Amino acid sequence: MERSRSSPRPVKTPLRFLRPLAVVSRRRQRKLRGHRAFSLVEVTLALGIVAFAFVSVLGLVPVGLTNFRGAMENSIKSQILQQVASDVRQTGFLKLQEKQPLRYFDEQGTVKGTSLDPLTPEEMSQVLYEVNTVAQVPSPVLGGDLSGMATIVIEIVRNPGRKPLQIDSLGRIVEQPSQGIYVSRYFAYAASRGE
Repeated sequence: MERSRSSPRPVKTPLRFLRPLAVVSRRRQRKLRGHRAFSLVEVTLALGIVAFAFVSVLGLVPVGLTNFRGAMENSIKSQILQQVASDVRQTGFLKLQEKQPLRYFDEQGTVKGTSLDPLTPEEMSQVLYEVNTVAQVPSPVLGGDLSGMATIVIEIVRNPGRKPLQIDSLGRIVEQPSQGIYVSRYFAYAASRGE
């Protein structure tokens, strides 16, 4: 802006918008002069809050992994259970009452063999689950004619170390918590089909 000598007021020129930015924003610079950056205290507090949040999230990772591992194991056990229950349905009723061999499965729920079939050492190293099947035929003392019905107990054991399993007088696997052997028991029912 140019000033005229006769008047104290500035004279507007058409080139006012060409003034440098430093001149235009002096007022704004004065207002912001005290707020140029964060103080050390503010930065330290912000880092503390962020660190606390990260530690909280990292603390949840082991819990999430444990839940994921449990869900995977339940999924594999249900897959094994479906395979064994399907085999039980196709087995004759009289044959179910005989002692059934242990079945071996790998970590994906794939059948590796049975205790009747000799497995190679490499196949045995892949075995993670052992499955026992026991048929319980009701006694006639219970009343009614239940002679054609059987309860099939399917026991699934996660046994990665291939520790020896103890079997009781009923043919069931005995839990051994001190050795990490826990048994999951499931029940299926079978009826004779006029055999």
